Amino acid sequence: MNYFIATIGIPIMSGREHYTKLCLESIIKQNFDRAFEILLVQHPDYHYKIKFNIPKNIVINQIVSGKSLSSKRNDILKHANGEFILFVDDDIIADENWLFNMITIAKKNDSDIFWGTAKPLYEEEISNNLIPFEMYIGGFHYDSNGILRRKGLIGCNFGIRKNILHRREKFIESLGRGSTIRGGEEVLYLKEYIGDKILFIDNAVVHHHIQKHRIDFKYIIYNQFNNVISQVYINKIIGEKNTDLGKDVVVSLAKSLIPQKNFVRNFILSIYKLFGYSKGMIKYVLFSGIRIK
Repeated sequence: MNYFIATIGIPIMSGREHYTKLCLESIIKQNFDRAFEILLVQHPDYHYKIKFNIPKNIVINQIVSGKSLSSKRNDILKHANGEFILFVDDDIIADENWLFNMITIAKKNDSDIFWGTAKPLYEEEISNNLIPFEMYIGGFHYDSNGILRRKGLIGCNFGIRKNILHRREKFIESLGRGSTIRGGEEVLYLKEYIGDKILFIDNAVVHHHIQKHRIDFKYIIYNQFNNVISQVYINKIIGEKNTDLGKDVVVSLAKSLIPQKNFVRNFILSIYKLFGYSKGMIKYVLFSGIRIK
C-alpha cells in the first residue's frame, strides 16, 4: 500500500499486555474499509507480540522508542505515513465506528487538530463518596452517569493532520508520563499550534480503562497536585503569567473553607493545589531551570 488515510499510533507501556490486547483488537475491528496504518511503539523493556489476524486494509508497523509517553508520541510523528495521525493510549477500547467518525468529520471540517470522546471504564465500582470528585480522576469527558462534563482535549483520543503549522513541531519531552513533569504534553502541543482549525468530535468514542489505583482519593490529590505544577510550567513556556492561575488556586482554597458537604476533602484538595502551585512557581518560575527539549 502506498497511501494511508490514517496512522493510528499506540504507545505501549510495560506491564500492560492485557490492556494492549483489548486496545489493538478494537482498532483492528473498526468499521472502516480504507487503508490505514497501525504504528505500535514498543517499550524498550517490553515488546508486545501481535496475536491477531490482520485485515487486508490494515498494515501494522513497529518501532522501539524511549520510556516516556512524549518520546513515543514524537517517534509516531516521525514515522507515521498517514494523512492523519491519531494518538490513543494502550488502555483504551475504541467503539467500532470511532475511526470512521474521527476521519470523516475531521476531513469534512478541514480540521488540523481534533479529539474524540473518552468515557470511563472503571475496573471497580466508584464509591458514592468519590462521585463528587470523579472528574478530578482525569482521562474522560463523561462521568459515570453518562453526563458530558468537559470538552477539552484528552491525550488518550486525539488526532492531527500531518505536517500542520506548529511552533515546536513535536511534543515537549519534559512533560508527560515518564517525564520530568507528569501530564500536560498534549495541552502544550495544542497551545503551540499555529492556527484555529480545532474540533471536538463527540461521537468518536473510546472507553478509557480507569485502573483500581486511580479510584481513590489519594490518587485524586496526587493528580491535581501534579496538574497544577504542569499548568504553571506550561504558562511559563508559552509566556503567560501565572497570576490568574494563582488567583484561581487561592479562591478555590477560600471556597473550601465555607461549611459544605465534603468539607474536609474539598479543603485537603485545595491545600494540595496550593502546594502544587507553590512548587511549580518556585521550581519553574522564581528559580527557573527549564530546559526545552
